[in-house]
Amino acid sequence: MKKEIHFFTLTCLFYTISKKYTSQIWKINEIYKNASVALLSISNVLPETENDELKKELQEEYDGYEKLLGEITAY
Repeated sequence: MKKEIHFFTLTCLFYTISKKYTSQIWKINEIYKNASVALLSISNVLPETENDELKKELQEEYDGYEKLLGEITAY
């Protein structure tokens, strides 16, 4: 007995996979936008910061967001 995959089954499978990846892409896009805003905010505040400890922490945060954006872009 030969098993056949019906068009309806394939359509449902494609829809499920497509919906999953669309959701993931949307989430990655939102993370990218938020990280971009964080970089911009830190860039604006960093030059005005006088406290060296805070400046160091802001720079570390900036570097982390920059790395995250690089990884997302490479994805």
